[in-house]
Amino acid sequence: MTEVQLQRQAGIKRQVGITSLLALLGLESIAVIVIYQFAFPIECHTTDLVELCRGLRISFISAVCAATAFFILMCTRRQSWQRLRNLMRVSGRTHLWGVIHLSGVLIMFLPVHLIPPQEANERFAQVFILLATGGALTAVGALCWVVRPANWWHWLKGEDFQPLAILLLAALIPFLAQMLEPLWAVEMVSQATFQGVALLLSAVESEVFIEHSRAWIGLPGFVVAVASQCSGIEGFALITGFMAIYAILFRETLRQGVFWCMLWPAALLASWLFNIVRITVLILLGKHVSPELAVNGFHSFAGWLLFIMLALGVLYLAQSVPALRRVERIKRDDTTLGTDPVAALIIPFITFMVSGIIAHAFWENPAHGYPLQAAAMLGALLWMRRPLRAQIQLSLDPFAVTVGLAVGAVWVWFSAPATSEDMPVVALSGGAFVIWALIRTVGTTLLVPVIEEAFFRGYLLSRLDTGTLTAKVVAIFVSTALFAALHGRFALAALAGLLFAAAMLRRGRLGDAVVAHAIANAYIAAVAWYTGQWSLI
Repeated sequence: MTEVQLQRQAGIKRQVGITSLLALLGLESIAVIVIYQFAFPIECHTTDLVELCRGLRISFISAVCAATAFFILMCTRRQSWQRLRNLMRVSGRTHLWGVIHLSGVLIMFLPVHLIPPQEANERFAQVFILLATGGALTAVGALCWVVRPANWWHWLKGEDFQPLAILLLAALIPFLAQMLEPLWAVEMVSQATFQGVALLLSAVESEVFIEHSRAWIGLPGFVVAVASQCSGIEGFALITGFMAIYAILFRETLRQGVFWCMLWPAALLASWLFNIVRITVLILLGKHVSPELAVNGFHSFAGWLLFIMLALGVLYLAQSVPALRRVERIKRDDTTLGTDPVAALIIPFITFMVSGIIAHAFWENPAHGYPLQAAAMLGALLWMRRPLRAQIQLSLDPFAVTVGLAVGAVWVWFSAPATSEDMPVVALSGGAFVIWALIRTVGTTLLVPVIEEAFFRGYLLSRLDTGTLTAKVVAIFVSTALFAALHGRFALAALAGLLFAAAMLRRGRLGDAVVAHAIANAYIAAVAWYTGQWSLI
């Protein structure tokens, strides 16, 4: 490894930025949503501890809101971000906190292994203890692992504790929505939502079932009650909360009158319309795709995530409209999120995971949603193209090429024969199938290798490797284990992860791991085209 490459790698290790913390918590949040929404679902109303269950659920959403607010804060307050990053660079690494964090993650997923899914609601007390304990250890461990508690205090004190107040405000948003529950029964709001859903559903379906007296609406075979909980008040609370945070951050330059008298009503209207579209899509999913998918997937955590995305869109609009500012925007420094080398290794992977959740939520066969996922991955890579280009230098190293061919051959050799999973994809119409297959091939051979290697080898392995032999072994083990867990076929994926790590460590070039991964996926894709076994990719 050259001196320049050593300096660059050391710089990456030192830059434990805000995005690193958000990414870590974000990825674990995604895993919790996927596991406990689809593989290990819990219905609070069927447990013996209904209020405790709802409290745990709302606490998780509260943490997501706080993380989102922290992201907004760091994107809009560049000086605060820089001060915190400086403290992070000088923070000594205390591996005990890392152990605590990883232990918390493992504890959170213990119920999945210890309790049969059909007994989850019946044995919720045990699930609650493990989830609450694991979540607390995960959060505290992550915060203190990245920055010492004393440095957190020093940073907050230097910021007059404003970030803490903002995070608390964001964390209270879901509880505010719950406190507004009596307003859900306001006849005007509920009826307006019901009529909006009826109008939109009638525009796309000919046979619509409507019963005004009980607020029932739907299609033959799937009917829902658009009652108080569907009025959209939760979305109003979330939009208002995040706009209040934005108004606090820009109180010196924001035209508060215009912001609250014009943009806020427009945002509430957008939230209400969005809620109508959401309920309509829910009904269409329940009728034409899967009732279980509609209720369990789209109508729970996914709804909150979509409202948070809408809130971020509103704030982005506010940031882009000059009429909302009393003075010209201050020119930002050259260090932006799009040029941050650490963010470049993490954000594309988060985009990959979030788009996968959306595909699972909106498509009964998630493979059909892959074009959306590929578009999201491509957008993230284009956004981060400059820092990625600086860190990933591609060349056809013979060792990397050999590793790629070996991994591809072993993966295909030990793969199961074609199953029914291939049939829904093949059943697409001729043109649609060709387009899908091309997008899937490009995504798996060109986009996924860059995203996964940047995160697992470029970020995780490099960050955990502090230079000692023990740290290097731990770094390889942890990054490989997480990589394998993502791919299902644990043993084969672990072998692939070890070989990709070897390809990178041999010359100290992340690009070699990307090349090996891309060649492996290209080999597998070629076999899929030849045999029609599309479940391979």
